[in-house]
Amino acid sequence: EQTASPDEWKLRNYTLSTAVIQETMQLANNVTLVNQYSALYAFFDLHRVWTHYMYLFVFPCVILWLTSYFGFYIDPKSAPARVTITVVPLLALVNLHSSLLSYTPRVTYATFISRYIMTTCAACAWHILMYSLINYAILTYPDVMAAAEARRNDDEDATSCMQSIEEGDK
Repeated sequence: EQTASPDEWKLRNYTLSTAVIQETMQLANNVTLVNQYSALYAFFDLHRVWTHYMYLFVFPCVILWLTSYFGFYIDPKSAPARVTITVVPLLALVNLHSSLLSYTPRVTYATFISRYIMTTCAACAWHILMYSLINYAILTYPDVMAAAEARRNDDEDATSCMQSIEEGDK
């Protein structure tokens, strides 16, 4: 006959407190009868330790999203660098979500952490879409880009001319 010790009852990422309950019935003023059953009533109070999930899943999500976001600050003309800095975080997030599904208990509903990782994946995919549109515009409409740059230069020249006229009036 084997018995389990409380050390073997430990659950990963949970704190466990137990209490055994005995059912009693009051018969008269001072007479108590203890029911005789061949069963045991137990109460288990489980609390999930959530800080582990923060370090394992949430913080890497934030770092990967920021990495993908910083791709907006790379020159659009250097396509390999921008594609790499946006695609690699997306692939890492998909891998992180797969790791989450194998790490947590299987449930039939979406958990917060799963929705959070998938939302971050969608944001990284949005970064890829935005770069694709910018790259398409640069390659397809170079004349439009040149005209916009010329207008911007003309606006700067007009602004500096107006400032010099205003300074001359003083």
